[in-house]
Amino acid sequence: MRFRVLLLILISRVALSSSWATELPMDPLAEARARGALTLTDSFRAAAQLNERVALAQQSLTQAELLKKNAISRVLPQLTLVDGYYRQNPVTVSNAGSAVTVSDARNELRVDLTQPIFHGLRDQSYIRYAKSNIQANRYQLDESRRLIYSDVAEAFYTALEHEGQIRAFEEAVAAERERYKEIEAWYEAGLARKTEVLLVKSTLDQDEANLARIRNLLSGSRQLLTFWITVPVDLPLQDDLVLPENPVPPVGGEGEAEVLKAMQMEARASRSDLRQQVQEVQSAQYQVSFARGEYLPTLDLDASAYLDRTNYSTYAQQTDWSALLLFTFPLYDGGRIRSNVMTAQSLLRQAELARDELARQVELEVKNAFLTLQSDLATLATLEASVQAADENCRLLV
Repeated sequence: MRFRVLLLILISRVALSSSWATELPMDPLAEARARGALTLTDSFRAAAQLNERVALAQQSLTQAELLKKNAISRVLPQLTLVDGYYRQNPVTVSNAGSAVTVSDARNELRVDLTQPIFHGLRDQSYIRYAKSNIQANRYQLDESRRLIYSDVAEAFYTALEHEGQIRAFEEAVAAERERYKEIEAWYEAGLARKTEVLLVKSTLDQDEANLARIRNLLSGSRQLLTFWITVPVDLPLQDDLVLPENPVPPVGGEGEAEVLKAMQMEARASRSDLRQQVQEVQSAQYQVSFARGEYLPTLDLDASAYLDRTNYSTYAQQTDWSALLLFTFPLYDGGRIRSNVMTAQSLLRQAELARDELARQVELEVKNAFLTLQSDLATLATLEASVQAADENCRLLV
C-alpha cells in the first residue's frame, strides 16, 4: 500500500486539491472526531493547514506577489509633496553705494513628478521576472504539499502496519499462554517433557517481547504523524485511500515498458518540483535581459509644480512649473555591467543544469518505485497464498 502511494506521489501531485488548503474549522480534526476515526485525508488536511513547511512556502508566494507590485511601481509615475524651509545668516551686498539685503529665511512648497520613460527595457524584464517568480513559488507551494503528503502517508501507513502487527502478536500471545498452561498441566501429569514446557515458554516470552517492541514502534509512528499534522493523534486510524488493483503490470508482463514510460512522462509533465525548476530557468533568462538592459541609455522626466514660494526672487516666485528631460548613456563603468551580465548568464546555466538533473532524478525515482511496486505485488500474491494455506491448515487442526 505504501509503495502504491509513493509511486503516485512520485508521478504527480496526488490529491493535492487547493481546497484542502482552504480555511478549515479551528479544530482541523473536527470531522474525524465526529466520525470516530482518522483517515489519511483528514491527516493531510490538517498538515496542509498547520504544518510550518506549507506556511513557509505560502509566505514565499506572498513575497513574490509583493515583488511584482514593486516591479510595476518602477514604471509608474512618482508624485511627491515637498515643503522646504531654508534658513541662513543675513547677508548684505553693497553695489555702487547702495545696499541690498537678502532674506535669511525662505520657504518653498512644491509637487515633484518623476516618470521613467526608457530604462533599457530593464523594467519590463523585471516585471516578467516577477511574474515568473510568482509561478515558481506557486509550484513550490504545491511541492511542499506533495512532500507533506508523502511524509504524512508514510507515517500513517507505518502506524497502520504496526497496529496490524500488534493484533497478530496479541492473538499469538493469547494462544501461546493457553498453550503454556496446557503444556504445564501435561508436564505435571507426566505427559510432557520439561524441554517441551521450556520451548513453549521461550516462544511465549519472545512474542511478548516482540509485542512490547511493536507497541513502542506504534507509539513512535503516531508521534511522527502528530509531528507532521501538528495536532495530537488520539483517534483510531482508518484507511480511506482507493487505489487501482493492478497499477502496474507484472514483471515481464505485456506493455511493461510502455506503462513505465507513460508514468515517467506524466511525472515530467506534472511534478511540481520539476515545473518549479522550469520556471526558475525562465526567471533566470529574464534576469539576463535585465542585466543587459544596463548597456542601453535611460530617459527620465522630472517635473515640479510650485504651489508657494516665500522670500524668493520675483523671477522664481512667478515660476509655476518646471520640467527636465534627463538622458544618460553609460560610456565606461569599469566592467561592472559586463560582470553583471556574465553573473546572470552563469546563474541561468546553473538553473538549466539543476532542471536537467532533476528531470533525470524524477525518471529514476519513478522507475525505482515502479520496480519496487512490482516486487511487492508479487510478494503480496505469495503471502496471500500462504495465508490461505495456513487458514486451511488451522481449520484441519481444529
